[in-house]
Amino acid sequence: MDITKSCRMKAFTTAIAFSGVETVALKGNDKSLLEVTGDGIDLDALISLLSMNVAPVELLRVINLGGCGNNEDVECNQIVAD
Repeated sequence: MDITKSCRMKAFTTAIAFSGVETVALKGNDKSLLEVTGDGIDLDALISLLSMNVAPVELLRVINLGGCGNNEDVECNQIVAD
């Protein structure tokens, strides 16, 4: 998929300004993956915001880093601009 630099930057700035987000990183060979880290992030709202303002997105993985009382990975799904 061909993601433009301006699309990546818009997704990056949208995500970093979102409530609860602590870090945002572009991942993948073509930098089309957006890795978001934080505490108390409303994933539905973030996905909706990115989909409306940038491009459709798909949630790939959610990993619990231990903030909720356990250290297990929760296989649900990292954010991808599609």
